[in-house]
Amino acid sequence: MSTLHKTVTVEPRQIRDIQDLIESVAMSDVQFYELTSTRNESGNDTDDAEIHPSFVLQIGHPSDGIGVRLAIEITIGRGTVRADAGVVYHTTAKEDLISVSEEIGLEFVNRVGVLVLMPYLREAIANISLRVLGKPITLPMLRAGQLTFHATEIQEPGAP
Repeated sequence: MSTLHKTVTVEPRQIRDIQDLIESVAMSDVQFYELTSTRNESGNDTDDAEIHPSFVLQIGHPSDGIGVRLAIEITIGRGTVRADAGVVYHTTAKEDLISVSEEIGLEFVNRVGVLVLMPYLREAIANISLRVLGKPITLPMLRAGQLTFHATEIQEPGAP
């Protein structure tokens, strides 16, 4: 008796808009990639008046979802804190492969991904800055649309 093998290629479903993407994925994991702080022994509290964080965003597009990674670095008189975390969203149907355009992916990142990551990053930065710098750095709450990224500001996954 002979056995026949047939390979079936499944085309990913094209996501139509951000609502379609939101309904197609669920958050599956939050991971930290870096959490560091360095104390500046010659620095002082008077140099801490204003906090100007710098942000680096990466977006991943696996065929079964979308990934968002955000790094924040803050340098003040007492030292530097860096936190880098990511959130992964997978499709809600196991067999569902999706294709997300750059425009829809970027809208999802700006309206959902960044806002989901911020509480994790805020807590991590406050905790490590308290331990290393002696006082917590508390990032302000971000409202929708307050921190947005454009396509030209996104780093490729794996870039430093």
